[in-house]
Amino acid sequence: MLEHLPKIPTPTDILERLKVKPPLVKIIDPSILQTILLDEIAGRLEDLGELTQQFRDIATLIEKQMPRIPEGVTYPIELTIKGNVITEYAIEDEPDAGSRPWLSATIYSDGPDNCWVRANNVVGRFQKFTDGEAVDIDFKAPLLKKLYFKCGSATASTALRILGEA
Repeated sequence: MLEHLPKIPTPTDILERLKVKPPLVKIIDPSILQTILLDEIAGRLEDLGELTQQFRDIATLIEKQMPRIPEGVTYPIELTIKGNVITEYAIEDEPDAGSRPWLSATIYSDGPDNCWVRANNVVGRFQKFTDGEAVDIDFKAPLLKKLYFKCGSATASTALRILGEA
């Protein structure tokens, strides 16, 4: 009675008609999977090693630039200069002046006599300033290592206030 109904195709019939082969399922040996996983881990570790070296190179470059980076610290110093003998103030040797060269310094003369100042090198022309005046020395980089002072005569003296920036 059911013979007059068309035959319902099976999945195998459909695949044969479409000429599609069923996927092949093969069990892979676990040692092969483990080898693939270990190879992937080794590749990632190699990448991490390269990144670590790049970070080390960047840190080295930053360390080289550290002396040029301002600290953002000011150092107030008070000095009294006596006579016309040159007085040296070595910034790096003074505990109150920080441990590295300054970017700039502002020197205030509280008198009573005139004073002369020179930065970093004693040879050359000194800049004169009088009671109540201020002198600004600005190198825009931490290059200020020494200050040299002198008064106009052997009996002269002057009080100075220095504000150094590192």
